[in-house]
Amino acid sequence: RVEWAGFMRNALGLTIHDERRILLSLGDARRRGSRPLGTLAHEFVHMRCRIHRHNAEFRALEALVLGRLGLGPEEAT
Repeated sequence: RVEWAGFMRNALGLTIHDERRILLSLGDARRRGSRPLGTLAHEFVHMRCRIHRHNAEFRALEALVLGRLGLGPEEAT
């Protein structure tokens, strides 16, 4: 499930594995220049692969997902 949260301090998105839920910050998504689809892709990588750290493997998977969506790396969080 993907849900909007009003505002999340220091996070554009959050993955809650046990609940199979992704929260996206509505307050941040409304800001000019925001890229919520990139944030959603980022959180999907966390959900699908259960990778908690943003290491090289994570970034490679994120780039693959963004590329398949037709987005560039500038859309990443």
